[in-house]
Amino acid sequence: RRVPEAVRLHDYNHREAGVSLLVEENAARADKSTNGIDYRWGEHYETPEEGKQIARRRHEEYLANQITFKGTGNPFWLEAGEVMRVEPAQADAKHGIFVTAVESSGGRSQSYWVTFEGIPSDRVYRTPLASVKRPAIDGILPARITSPGNYKYAYLTEQGWYVIKLPFDLDEWSPGGTSRPVRFAKPYSGDNYGHHFPLIDGAEVAIVFTDGHPDRPVIIGAMHDSLHPDLVNNLNHTRNIVRTAAQNELRMEDKEGGEHIHLTTPFQTSELNLGHMVDADRKERGSGAELRTDGPVAVRGKGIFVTATVQQTGIGKQLDMDDAVSQLESALQIAKSLRSSVESARAEAADITAQQQVNSELEGLAQPGLLLSAPASVGIVSNSSVQLAARNNISAVAGKSLDISVIKKLSVAAGEVISLFSQKLGIKLFAGRGPVDIQAQSDAMSLMAEKDLVASSVNGKVRIQGQREIVLESGGAYIRIANGNVTIGGPGDLILKVITMQKQGAGSLNDALNGMPKPGGLYDEQFTLRDEHTGEVLAHMPYRIETPSGLVEGVTDAVGRTSRIYSDKAQVLKVFKGDNNA
Repeated sequence: RRVPEAVRLHDYNHREAGVSLLVEENAARADKSTNGIDYRWGEHYETPEEGKQIARRRHEEYLANQITFKGTGNPFWLEAGEVMRVEPAQADAKHGIFVTAVESSGGRSQSYWVTFEGIPSDRVYRTPLASVKRPAIDGILPARITSPGNYKYAYLTEQGWYVIKLPFDLDEWSPGGTSRPVRFAKPYSGDNYGHHFPLIDGAEVAIVFTDGHPDRPVIIGAMHDSLHPDLVNNLNHTRNIVRTAAQNELRMEDKEGGEHIHLTTPFQTSELNLGHMVDADRKERGSGAELRTDGPVAVRGKGIFVTATVQQTGIGKQLDMDDAVSQLESALQIAKSLRSSVESARAEAADITAQQQVNSELEGLAQPGLLLSAPASVGIVSNSSVQLAARNNISAVAGKSLDISVIKKLSVAAGEVISLFSQKLGIKLFAGRGPVDIQAQSDAMSLMAEKDLVASSVNGKVRIQGQREIVLESGGAYIRIANGNVTIGGPGDLILKVITMQKQGAGSLNDALNGMPKPGGLYDEQFTLRDEHTGEVLAHMPYRIETPSGLVEGVTDAVGRTSRIYSDKAQVLKVFKGDNNA
């Protein structure tokens, strides 16, 4: 009988997925009569060594049946497993025949008779493996996930496998010991990525058996039942729902005219709603997009563009900001148009360069900036306070009016210059109640008008004081008051229109002038943090600066700089870096 030259086996062990189980065995390499390879898959061995043993036995089985003998006779002593010598000796069985099977018969009307089969005694005998039928389980079986104690969360192994209990298993087992851990088939998997919704104690699952092998079950899916009803039924058949046991939910509605996506978590009732929005009773509550939570919200990015300009049907680029850039350029043109008039009046002009830099940084979010834009109005309101701060410049430009209304106090302070310029209708400064105080505390003050300059008091007096001298001058005529003397002079006449004129003794009025407060200096400093060993700047490093007036905490910028610290006097600062501010 012709037999294969070798037996080749292959299999897969998911516990050692990287180990190849391809093996091949030839138990009679010197036999030149063999030919071909018997290749089989799925013998369910776990290691190459085990596979080689099975392959060798299979080949030995083939070799054991390569040469067979069959004979008859009446030796009553003949049994299977004996070596029978025959004469003359057979060429293929020089050492006798190993009897593998014996069938005997006989009776009153028939003498004892034996039929036997055998192989050469120098060959390894192997029972045909095909004669041992393996038990098999066909189809899909139901089962339930179990745990040692009705766990609230999934009971898993390190590999993510589950313990199950089959409904026909009536034996008593230790908690969590109803089965060996069983794999869970999923729609998507890979190296550190995939899809897995944990199954919790009591969940019904469907089980199949690889190649029908009872020891190779696999969970192919989870199912709802009468105790655990389905999320989607005839009442909400247009919805696609993913909901976890803790009520984290992704809902996608396909109903025409009511399409929406709802992503929510019960913790602090945090939600993302897109499209048509409804409440728990499916009543409409809005449309568009909504992000809400009972906790804080942070939006972070290399640059952020927020706009109320509609982009119809979503056609357009992500950073399509033509309208916003146009508004920025319009504001820059307004500032430029006023600049020449301001410079002609010798007032302080706006810093156009700073505005141009802002525009270039925000266009296309070339730098990590924040741009807010709207074709209509933008409102910022607070029940408490609003703070605007910039390390460099703040530019405010209005195409028409800038109105500031304050119930109590309006304070404006500048470290260098305050410049007010009105091109057409002048400047009005009124105090409904209380005094108006204008002082130049360390320098001169100048009041000048193209036309009339009027100083008057309705119910009081007008008083002009000068510590050194007062001069009234017009058309070359003058009155000088200085050093206790009054000098009147002029190129023309001195005309007095009075009823009487009296000359009395000397007199004086010496109301002392209040001394001017000395303005304090303005000090500022900014620090760059560096590694003391390498000298590299410490970007995004937490720091703390202690000053006599308080504490400043923050994080350095991309080039290692702290916030700039301002003070009205020189003082000692202490700078600490690192999370522990060491």
